[in-house]
Amino acid sequence: MNRNYKEMNHMTEQKRQKVNYIMKELKQKEVTPQQKQLTCCFTGRRNIANENIAFVTEKLKNAILKAIDTGYKIFISGMAEGTDTIAAEVVKELQQKYKDIYLIAYLPYQKKLFSKEIAGLLPCCKEICVAEIENQKGCYHLRNRYMIEHSSLLIAVTDGKQGGGTDYTIKYGQKMGIHIEKIYF
Repeated sequence: MNRNYKEMNHMTEQKRQKVNYIMKELKQKEVTPQQKQLTCCFTGRRNIANENIAFVTEKLKNAILKAIDTGYKIFISGMAEGTDTIAAEVVKELQQKYKDIYLIAYLPYQKKLFSKEIAGLLPCCKEICVAEIENQKGCYHLRNRYMIEHSSLLIAVTDGKQGGGTDYTIKYGQKMGIHIEKIYF
């Protein structure tokens, strides 16, 4: 019996019910244009210097508040270190005031469900989606594509450098024609 299977068996039933596997359920799940119009996702650098964290957090909060003011209710985070978790923390904080917004976690692979870094964020997620069972080539890109395909707004924290997952996600968002708000640091 592999470790992932054991871990899944030890998950609470409530948590297990919240997990969707992108390769199965979400391929069959239709997203209505109305849902997409209400959905915002995030991308950004993982390594944010300590001196930039407060700046990035404030800029993300302002961008999320602007999104809420224009009607966005659903926020998708890939839950990676850095931008993703900062954005998720901001949404979690704002859920205290804005009861009609919610957070969805899109994880690249199953083992991320057990990450200590996101343990405090997963309980406040309405839905948890997993791209792949194992950490394999392409699982991050798959996760990023699904976030873009299910959103009409991308908030991107970038230093403007080419290459990497942030740049890939921004380019895919441009290709798909969604609105992109960039935060430079």
